[in-house]
Amino acid sequence: MPFNYAPSAGSTSTPQGLAREDVRPPSHWDLDQVLGGLYPDDRQRGAVVAELETLTYLHQSLVQQRTPADRIARLEQRIFQLLGVA
Repeated sequence: MPFNYAPSAGSTSTPQGLAREDVRPPSHWDLDQVLGGLYPDDRQRGAVVAELETLTYLHQSLVQQRTPADRIARLEQRIFQLLGVA
């Protein structure tokens, strides 16, 4: 699922230094570019990708089970940390 990162006009932000106003909906991000910028080491990036996959499956499951919002919010916080936007 590709994401295309597109900062706002005139922005010098990179995936490593996204400002809140530079965050675009997922359809505008290139996930490989974001993760490559955040995690240049292939092994570390692989570990992060594996964790993101696990966390997204868990998130989907918790939402379907109607888990309390605070638990889901903590999970989302970790996902956003890994993506460099938290």
